[in-house]
Order: sequence, then C-alpha cells, then structure tokens
Amino acid sequence: MSHRTSLSTVADPRHLPTPPAAAMELLRLSRDPDAGLNDMAEVLSLDGGLAARIIATANSAIYRREKEATTIERAIGQIGVRSVVTVALGHSVTSQLPRDGQVSGLELARYWKNSIMAAVSTRDLCPARPDEGFLAGLVANVGKVAMARSLGNEYARLVAAEDGWPSPGREREQFGFTSLDVSAEALAAWSLPELFVTAMTLAAGTPDDDAGAEADAGALARALRVGMEIAAFAAGATGATGLESVHAAARENGFDEERVEELIRSLGPKMAEAAESLAITIDAGDYDRLLDEARNQLVELSLQADADRQRESERAAELERNNRELEERALTDALTGLPNRAAFDQFLEQQLRLRLREPDSFAKPLGVVMIDLDHFKSVNDTYGHGTGDEVLKQLGLVLQMMSRTEEIAARYGGEEFVLVAPLARPEELRVACERIRKAVELIEVDTPSGPLNVTASLGAACIDNVTSLGDGNRVLEAADAQLYEAKDGGRNQTRVLEEILTGG
Repeated sequence: MSHRTSLSTVADPRHLPTPPAAAMELLRLSRDPDAGLNDMAEVLSLDGGLAARIIATANSAIYRREKEATTIERAIGQIGVRSVVTVALGHSVTSQLPRDGQVSGLELARYWKNSIMAAVSTRDLCPARPDEGFLAGLVANVGKVAMARSLGNEYARLVAAEDGWPSPGREREQFGFTSLDVSAEALAAWSLPELFVTAMTLAAGTPDDDAGAEADAGALARALRVGMEIAAFAAGATGATGLESVHAAARENGFDEERVEELIRSLGPKMAEAAESLAITIDAGDYDRLLDEARNQLVELSLQADADRQRESERAAELERNNRELEERALTDALTGLPNRAAFDQFLEQQLRLRLREPDSFAKPLGVVMIDLDHFKSVNDTYGHGTGDEVLKQLGLVLQMMSRTEEIAARYGGEEFVLVAPLARPEELRVACERIRKAVELIEVDTPSGPLNVTASLGAACIDNVTSLGDGNRVLEAADAQLYEAKDGGRNQTRVLEEILTGG
C-alpha cells in the first residue's frame, strides 16, 4: 500500500474516538460570532457529565476565583470559551478509550500516563496558548491507539522492539508515517481549528519545518515536540538516554534545559490535578528522583573531551535565550502579560500589509475594539494602586480568555485595552464586545471594604478595502470615537460603528 493509502486506512474513524454531538456543537458555537454564553450553557445542560466536568474545571486550582462556580453559566464565564471547548474535547477522548489493558502490545495505562504528561508539559511550554497546548498534548497519542488497532501484529512487533513505546521516528521508518500524522488526520476529521492540525503535522517533523508556518502553529508544534519527549522520558523511565533526548529537543526547539528540568520536577502534582479533572487514575511518580538518577547517569557516561564543547554550546544557547527574552519583554506588558502597545502596532501593521498585498483574499473587514475601564481613577484613589493593578490583571485575563485564536488583545496604555479581529463585521464585533463587557462585570477583587466589582465601556469599528497603512489610524480613531460615545451614554455600554469604513 502507498503511504497515503496506509495513512488513510489507519486513520479510519473506526479506529479512533469520535467526539459526541455536544462537544462538536460547542466547537461550532465557539466559531459562531452570534453565539453567546447562554447558547453554550444550553448545549451543556443536555450532557450532565460534561457540564459537571466544566464546573469542576472552573473550580480547579488553575481557574478558581474567590467565589465557587456553582452554575454552568458562571463556569463558562470563568474559564472562557476556548477552555470550555478544550475540556469538552478532552473529556470526549478520555471517555471513549479504555483505562487499562492493552492493544497490540501497547499498554493503555502507559498510554494515559504518557498522554497526561504530554498534555501538562505542552501546556506549560506554551504559555501563550495553554488550553491549546493541553489539548494537543492530550490527543497527540490517539494515533498510536489507531495504529495498534489497525496494524495489529505489525505494530505489536514495533512496540516490543521499542520497549513498549515506539518513537515517531521509528514509526516513520517502519510504516512511512507517524502516529502524529494519524492524530492530525483525526483532528481534521473532528473539524478542530487549523491551528491544531497544522501544529500536529509540524510536530511530526523537525524545527526546520516550522519556517513557513504561522507563528502560533510553530510555537505549539515546538512545545508539543518537547512535551512528548518529556513524557517519553518520565513515563518510560528511560534514564540518561531519555534525558539526553529531552535536552536535545529543548535546544532544537528554543527552550532552556534548566526550565525544562524544572518542569519535569514539578510534574507530580500537576499530573495528579489533570488526571483528577479527567477522571483518570494514574501513578504520578517521583520525578525529582527520576531526574536526579538520570542526571547522575549522564555524569557517569559523559567524557571530559565533551566538556569544553558543551560549555561553548551552553554559552551560545544562553545568549540566544537572553536575546529572545529581551525581545519578548519588549513586546509584553509586564503587569497583565498581554501584548503591549508596540506588539499591537506590529500586529495591526501586519494585518494592513496583508490586505494591501492581497486585497481580494479577505471575506470580511478588519475590526478594532477599544476597551476602557469605567471610573478607574476612582479605583486607584479609593483603594490604592495595588488594587488598581489587580483589576488590570483581571481584565487582562478576561481578554485572554475571550479573544479567539486569530485575534490579539493588547494593553494600549493605562486602563485602556484594544482588540484586533482580522475578520469581523460590525454585527459580529457587537456580539464579541457584549461577551467581553458581561465577563468584566464578573470581575471581583477583594478590598478591605469588601468585594470590588468593575465595569468597562467598549467602542468598535471596521474597515475594508485598505489602501494604505494610514487606514490603521482611521479605524482606531473611529473605534475610539465609539468608545467615547459609550462613556457619554452612561458607561458599561458597547457602541459599534454600523458603517464599514473604506480605505483611503
């Protein structure tokens, strides 16, 4: 059989878990600009198990706030649309695959331990897209189950030869494709966003393959490569050889080895929490001891002749890391963790240049939303700048959760924030603004005088048929004018310019 035929045969839906209707409907709603939180809550109300999982996630250590989420509506608002879809799809996969036993020699207990470890590691290595990182790591090994089911004894022999867990490289040598390729086919069949499919496909290759990919997909692929190496090392207890592979993957994909080792040491409680949220029982393990033993083996096996070369490599990696960190800090708002004004300006200019270069390739206008906290000066004057900073941080979290994959939310300056939607009509911007406005109403910050709630005003505008970079200022000024109308109209309101601006 040809490579393509073989891959298609292995990726047949009969060999793969299929997300239930509720999960697929949530995925569809996440892409529908007219859908609101109530629509998602209505879907979840028909699946009690999934609704309970969403509420449990909202009350976990990662998302928990001062008040416990007791309703599905509050849970959705607390964890955000993307997290709801991630939890739903993760729950779907875990509920359809057995917890123990084996398939063609592939031990399912190890499968789950490896998958949860890959999910946690990829999430921590991809802080810009943690939800996407967790889901990518969790489903990356689905292709292994499909290969075991469809290839039978052929795969069983490879499993036995590879100490129970074949690497993607050995799979490619044996069959012409990898389990990651099969997983990518599954994600495409499930209609997941292209970000996941592209990242999964890239992860099956090398960092050189990332060159032409979009930044988010490349970053997720690099995190997934290292996350899977961490899982293969820690779940399989592969010692010095496995740790060397982790170090190599970290260097090749632009991660600091010390940071990766710290991640390994912290795996125990993180895995326990993730396993509990997925209703899976695993042996978390002692990763401090595992890492120390592997490091000792490395010391024993190393040759003095390699020392000078290794030190030089570490100096080069440190310089590269420092330069990258300086660059990241220059484009990140230190308080909120959002992109800063400089990063926003770069993104907006990039979108304008794309429209200038390919004016007929965009089905919708470019949208801009300005967000401003109401009475923020009064917050600082009454409660102090520490409370004001906490309010800004909480608003930053809301914007991170509410923005979609292709959008960017940034701190524009002071208490003013901005969101760019590369493809949006005025009516779609209105729905998005209302989601954000309602989510801001849920922000609650403790003060000596009791809980503090805040509101925000939003203004938005769209532009089409871009003719120059100066059109960016036009749409910004229009959105700002709408923001001031919202302020003058009584605050805690949304104003959207109904007319679509035309470039020039």
